[in-house]
Amino acid sequence: MEKKIIKKVYDFNVRRKGLGTGDIRLAFFSDLHNCQSGRENQELFAILDGMHPDLVLAGGDIPVAKPGMSLEPALSFLERLSREYPVCYAEGNHEYRMKIYPDVYGDMGERYFQALRALPLTLLENQDVRMRVNGIPLRICGYEMDRTYYERFSRRGLPMGEISRHFGKPSEEEYTILLAHHPGYRETYLQWGADLTLSGHYHGGVMRLGKHRGVITPDFRLFSDKCYGAYERGGKIALVTSGAGEHTVPLRLFNPREVVEINLSFPLQE
Repeated sequence: MEKKIIKKVYDFNVRRKGLGTGDIRLAFFSDLHNCQSGRENQELFAILDGMHPDLVLAGGDIPVAKPGMSLEPALSFLERLSREYPVCYAEGNHEYRMKIYPDVYGDMGERYFQALRALPLTLLENQDVRMRVNGIPLRICGYEMDRTYYERFSRRGLPMGEISRHFGKPSEEEYTILLAHHPGYRETYLQWGADLTLSGHYHGGVMRLGKHRGVITPDFRLFSDKCYGAYERGGKIALVTSGAGEHTVPLRLFNPREVVEINLSFPLQE
């Protein structure tokens, strides 16, 4: 059972004219689930401090949606994180459940999102934000997936229009990053055309099998090839993290917790 946390590094060259020249370092994590890597997450923060990221992207499931569960571990972590780094935060299914099922979770969702909005971070609920980082134009989109696509045992397809109706189409004049928690719809994300899609949710499949596969996913898919790693198609990248924590079944084999460092290089185009 692995509880250590590591840094996973990806380096990508972006060869498209009109975006400028430079480098951007992103930190990405997902699925913390109230977990601690070291006291008050000192090990996680040590990794972030060593990265010196230009921007931190949080991919959802920072708390645990369970009636009566404390929100304090997630909120205290996010308070420190947003005080030390610029942060964009998109929801996972746990945040979403707390928000849409008050009959189950009481006022947990209301309290959590009220606290989030008081923090100096950018919360993206089917919203996007545009910024320049080191001179490079970025668009960060946070996709809040409808509950029907999270159903266990479901094999329902996600139409590309579900993303387009919130965000339109990506522009060639900016580098588009899509935070989409559920990795099972990778084909739709790539078809939509985000330059970089970041997902979590599958926790690496509990036990990692090879480069991409895991044993079982939260929606009970066996040996899925969408559990982990980077996938590239036509210059577009979909990246899935194993997550920075776990819940319910706290088991990891060949599948450590991780924080992802993403180095984007925009070389001079002749």
